[in-house]
Amino acid sequence: MTNIKTLPITLFVALAACSVDPNGGELSSSDGGLPSDGSSSGGRDAGPGGSGSDAAVDGDGSVHDGGDPLEQPRSEFCDGMGSVVVVGAGGECAGEVAEETFRFALCACETVRIGANLSLDAFDSTLGPYGGANVVDDGSLGLNGALAVEGKIEARGSAFVHGGGFSVGPESAITGTVYANGDARQERARTTIGRNAFFNGDVSGRFVVDGALQVPASATVSAEVSAQSVVRAPVMTVPPCACDAAQVLDIASLTAWAETHNDNDFEPRVLTSTTWADGDGPSAITLPCGRYYVSRILARNGLSIRAEGRVVLFVDGDMTIDGPLAIDIAPGAELDLFVRGDLSVSASARFGSAATPAKTRTYVGGEDTIALSASTVFGGNLYAPRAAVQFSASAELFGALFARAVDFAASADIHFDRAIRSAGDDCDEPDGGIRDAGPSDGGGPATDAGAAMDAGAAMDGGVRDGGPECETDLDCPAPQLCIMGRCDNGV
Repeated sequence: MTNIKTLPITLFVALAACSVDPNGGELSSSDGGLPSDGSSSGGRDAGPGGSGSDAAVDGDGSVHDGGDPLEQPRSEFCDGMGSVVVVGAGGECAGEVAEETFRFALCACETVRIGANLSLDAFDSTLGPYGGANVVDDGSLGLNGALAVEGKIEARGSAFVHGGGFSVGPESAITGTVYANGDARQERARTTIGRNAFFNGDVSGRFVVDGALQVPASATVSAEVSAQSVVRAPVMTVPPCACDAAQVLDIASLTAWAETHNDNDFEPRVLTSTTWADGDGPSAITLPCGRYYVSRILARNGLSIRAEGRVVLFVDGDMTIDGPLAIDIAPGAELDLFVRGDLSVSASARFGSAATPAKTRTYVGGEDTIALSASTVFGGNLYAPRAAVQFSASAELFGALFARAVDFAASADIHFDRAIRSAGDDCDEPDGGIRDAGPSDGGGPATDAGAAMDAGAAMDGGVRDGGPECETDLDCPAPQLCIMGRCDNGV
């Protein structure tokens, strides 16, 4: 995975439609019967990024038109090779977008409010279910605003606070490193920090820092603070969450692209672009492998969606569920859901599976609050950088949450699934070569032996593979730490 402090995702949708018989496995035009460019040899539509020129067909059935990214056959897509949709000049696929977007258990652009206590940790779903030995210190918190909460925070990971100071409830504990661009205060019991602390301001109250405490030269450190050492040097932080307008994923462009680049017409036809447009669509649907487009979803009696393979569902408008929502995936399946507008659920909701959260990714482009009820089952990854997400009662989340603001009415537990860091392993490189992610961050087996590894991953035998050199944790991009002189995800 690319090691960068922020992850701007500028979208250039560079694929265009092609239309051949269903056995050929190519993307169809939209189900509305949009014509191709008139070529009799599988030419491209002149859609976004398309040239309208004839396409050449390789022996393996893939289609290209001289230098453009490959127009991926449906058969290859369903075999798990190649991109879901090209996003960005580097040709990232949806799996790459997922692993770059969901780097923290919880990331908020503005605020996090906690009604009671917040617990963060991590596991790796490729190694089995959450629990026991499969619980590790990779449950980090990212916040572009300030952190000032009354509740206790227990994070098996690190905390990155860019927009201000750090103040949490009594007996809070962070096992990793804490960064805060302001004062740190603990007015009651104590806060323990298992690694280092970097505070760009005064430190007051009972902080116990197992490593070094770094503060500006002019900062005041109260006598109650305990640390292995106090370093007086400038403290710099970077926004941990990619929230700027240029960094936010352009979901509108993706869903617009999908109107003419989808698999709606392939047999068996399971939906059309207007299936739920008037509120009379089915309350349950099973989607075989493919990329599907709908103009909007209005489900008056609730909706159950089950993915039976590698599925992408593009919603080019709002997704309004007047009733319960259930998003399920079959064993071995995965689902990317892109919603251009707002997501509204009036009853209980189930997002994915707690056993395999990395396989369900939901992206919401709208600004309206996403209100989730007490009976919500969360086993996936939710990206809503323009919206506030509210939980009305105690919540347990398996996966990751990225939002403009997050409001927990009561206690919350978030179990980050480290398997998301390998979500792009099946993506092709832009030059057509096979992507080689090496061992997953969670220690899973290599996808192909002897391959180069992502910077920061550990090789067999515990030798680091050459991530960026560092002297302190501040030299590394969040959420990495400086381990043995190299930036690394740790654990």
